[in-house]
Amino acid sequence: MVVSPKHRRSNYRILGLVGHGQFGRVYCAVHRTKGHLVAGKLLNRQRLPTHTFLQELHCMLRLNHPNIVTCEALEHTRDGRQLILEYCEAGTLRALMDTSPQLALDRVLTLARQITGGLAHAHEQGIIHCDIKPENILLQYRQGQPVAKISDFGIAKVAQSLKSVSSGQTGSPAYMAPERFYKQFSTASDVYAVGILLYELIAGRRPFSGTPLELMTAHLNQPVPVPEQLVEPLKTVVLKALAKIPARRYPSAVEMLTALQNLDMLQSAPSLQLDAPELLHQPFVGDAIAPLRHPIRQFLFPAPGSSILLGRSDQHLMRYAWDPPTVTEQAVVDTVAQTTGLYATPHGPCLTTESGLMAIDLARAPNGQRWLQPVARWGGDTLAALATNGRWYGAISPDRWQLTIGPLWRQGRWAHPTDQPWQQRSLSLPRGAVLEAAFPADSDHLVVVERQPSGMLSLHVFARKGLYLGALPVELPLKSLMPTLHPYRFLALETETPSLVRVDLKPFRMMRVELDIVPHLAAVMPWGYVVLSRSGQLLVLDRETAPIGCIEVPAQATALYPVSPHALLLATWSGSAGGLYPLDLRQFDLDILF
Repeated sequence: MVVSPKHRRSNYRILGLVGHGQFGRVYCAVHRTKGHLVAGKLLNRQRLPTHTFLQELHCMLRLNHPNIVTCEALEHTRDGRQLILEYCEAGTLRALMDTSPQLALDRVLTLARQITGGLAHAHEQGIIHCDIKPENILLQYRQGQPVAKISDFGIAKVAQSLKSVSSGQTGSPAYMAPERFYKQFSTASDVYAVGILLYELIAGRRPFSGTPLELMTAHLNQPVPVPEQLVEPLKTVVLKALAKIPARRYPSAVEMLTALQNLDMLQSAPSLQLDAPELLHQPFVGDAIAPLRHPIRQFLFPAPGSSILLGRSDQHLMRYAWDPPTVTEQAVVDTVAQTTGLYATPHGPCLTTESGLMAIDLARAPNGQRWLQPVARWGGDTLAALATNGRWYGAISPDRWQLTIGPLWRQGRWAHPTDQPWQQRSLSLPRGAVLEAAFPADSDHLVVVERQPSGMLSLHVFARKGLYLGALPVELPLKSLMPTLHPYRFLALETETPSLVRVDLKPFRMMRVELDIVPHLAAVMPWGYVVLSRSGQLLVLDRETAPIGCIEVPAQATALYPVSPHALLLATWSGSAGGLYPLDLRQFDLDILF
């Protein structure tokens, strides 16, 4: 373990606050030289006595298990002591339960086995956690699946030093065993807390609720109201874990883990049906307002309130007159090269292709290539990204091993292909890795997306002058990252998976939201999100990603674009023809304030 003297600069650069508790704050940080992410737990000197801090540190150093958060180092800072811990980018189990209130039973059992597995290791080392609850279970994504890790041993007890009655009563009343209210602790107390947690994962609620006094009375006296739908073998495990008398429970998590491991026959059993309202599916009725000659991949308003709508197909740039609810095609330009993106900048719209970057001059008549002004040129099959302030661009060259960052706007004019780039550098990647996309994190940072041979991603972050700042590991097969209205927050889809993933870059966090459809397209709205499947199911979500409604729209959509806070434009393509469909969300029964 490394202990940094007080006068030395920290080995870790803070990226952002991720949480706070009774004894301090937790930050996401990156090692200044090694580049990996960590969690810095800054402990308050006044609230956390030295002996309590040393007890937590002692517990963590004794534990080494894949389902327990590991301690990397200890640092002394001006603000206090800081534990450097393993970083868990998927947040807490509580966050997962809030976004996915009804998990599949096989996933519940997997998480329960992971939690009891880590807790069993702690019990074998003579350590009682004393505060097992969803907020203290952190999650990492590994090979596309969440892995549970037990954290926060701040009030843990060492079994050998326990007296019959402990000197303190701390913990979370909703998860406390009956004897805990009499200041008694044992490994069976942790088992009771796991039983409450398992009940909550399955049923979507805890067996008891109320004030701390009401919770104490319920834990001491009330029988556990187990739902009838719970299949019998798992019901037996839950009831034994929640026995009022410690001697009737599993003695420790070791025995409970064994019982859970013997429940393999439940993998195909249905989970409990929660009392959630059925999502209303509403049909869309209407005709296309304009035919399409080419499959649209993207729409763009060059500026807010513009009456001009731009669209791009694989090799065409289209200009439309937008007069709601009608759309009239004004011009079509053959771009020759494959198009890759349409961008709105403070200086005007831009188009990127595999061969270069061009500004779109809307003041000129849209005839031929004169409508497009070259800004930068590159070889074929190049990925590009434009800064949010419209001042610079980043491009990955045809072999996908070289990054170029250059000017987009300078001295009151568009840059020219003859202008020197700011930075050109070769990228070093593992064998088999592929650079897949690039996008701006803000006006000063560029993110390059690398897909590893396993299918997972790494997000490489560069400053606008080319300085490499490190990589963010993404253990999910993501695609189609798109910016949201929240700074440093992006929305992503998973490959052929019924889910939506929210990715925060500062600090780095990921939240997966389970859906009833496999998303094909998505759009960000001021009040939430809309997600569209290939078969034409448009799922409407609020800001917290809770479903509001589902609309059945024309299938085989190629583009989805919000034209106002309450309206969408949908482009479809089938065979050799397509159409544009307006979608006014005010016409549907949706719980939204427009």
